[in-house]
Amino acid sequence: MLVFDDAFGRTRPNQPTTFKERRSKLDLQKELRDQPLRVGISTRALFDLEKEHEVFKTEGVKAYVKLQRDREAQLPGRGSGFQVVERLLNLNEEKSQPFVEVILMS
Repeated sequence: MLVFDDAFGRTRPNQPTTFKERRSKLDLQKELRDQPLRVGISTRALFDLEKEHEVFKTEGVKAYVKLQRDREAQLPGRGSGFQVVERLLNLNEEKSQPFVEVILMS
């Protein structure tokens, strides 16, 4: 029989003592699929848009819009948060509900 003290010092018999004992991997996967982790990230963190931001601040909206149109066919570089988002999304499995969803905010 397993015995542990709860946060108030009470002893409870027959309760699992470790997280691993309390939940199986399948329980966690089901819970994450039912309520996936949702992460919000800005476009400036996901992509390297420092030059664009600098143009916006120093030259205004018209110059920023022109720069964006001139670079429309170019992919932006990876920003500081790109690797984190990529790794989180790699936790998802193909053809099943995701464990992680990323929301892009601009």
